[in-house]
Amino acid sequence: MNNKKQGFIPLALLIAILVVVAGGGAYYFVKQKQPTSSALPQQTTSVPSDWKIYRNEKYGFEFKYPLKNFNVNEGADGIDVSEYNPGKNPHDCYLASLFIKIIQKDSTEGQGLIQQTRTTIFTLSSLDKKQVYMRNNSGMCAAYTTVYIPQDKNMLAEFSISLSSQREQEQKDIFDSIIDSFSFLE
Repeated sequence: MNNKKQGFIPLALLIAILVVVAGGGAYYFVKQKQPTSSALPQQTTSVPSDWKIYRNEKYGFEFKYPLKNFNVNEGADGIDVSEYNPGKNPHDCYLASLFIKIIQKDSTEGQGLIQQTRTTIFTLSSLDKKQVYMRNNSGMCAAYTTVYIPQDKNMLAEFSISLSSQREQEQKDIFDSIIDSFSFLE
């Protein structure tokens, strides 16, 4: 009987050690899988210092854009930031464009867009400190729509981006930097 008791104690001790080690390993594994800072995917962009500033007093916003190979044109519906290349057809998907439209939040169009951003076609993301809603559009050229809805303004900004499938990541990085530099004026 005493011999059985002596065999039971080391076995119980071994089982207890295994349980503690397994529990500690599971805790460490779960902690490693959890995001540490924010639940939003972070994209950091850097805006080169030599970019030009476009400022629109009428709609109260500004953004930076590259000097080389980009034009900014004001239209009746918004601002077009287009890449140009003298050797390329302007309707060719090789060139990229960004169309910026400023919309009143309380307008029918604004309310509709805000409603759309709450659906599954948009994903909440972040460009540095801006929370934006993004969706990937289908078509011949790569296309994205990004919506920036600031909490403290009655305006929102809709960015429609058309990119070349050949140079999509390069162009998307440029336009992400433009959107990141965008701000409403005080």
